[in-house]
Amino acid sequence: MKFRIWIFAISAFSFGGLTACATVSSVSDETTDESVSFSVPHECQSVRQALDLALDELKFKIESVDDSGACSRKIVAKKSMSAFSWGELVRVDLREGDSDNTILEVVTKRRVAVNITAKGDWSEEIHDAVIRNLD
Repeated sequence: MKFRIWIFAISAFSFGGLTACATVSSVSDETTDESVSFSVPHECQSVRQALDLALDELKFKIESVDDSGACSRKIVAKKSMSAFSWGELVRVDLREGDSDNTILEVVTKRRVAVNITAKGDWSEEIHDAVIRNLD
């Protein structure tokens, strides 16, 4: 009897964890309340190019790009499943700041919320890679 309860508990936990999956669409529509924001002291076009290189360098695959103006851009990218993770998604928003600054906002989501072995927050790595590609 205890064995059946244990199997049920594991199944319920697994099913519950898998139903709370992040998708490209859900991350794209996510509010920026959970984002980490950086001011990058470069013009937007340069930051756009550096961001594409940075995501490629960090082995993210770009899933969607939404350009809405000369500077505004929203990119959703994913990291594939690995031995340690079910995969992760990031959304990076770019917009003009003031006087040759570009605002870079990063939101990171695990594909499966209960995946505690996933990296979690990619904001610093993305920002650092953008800065490296600008220099």
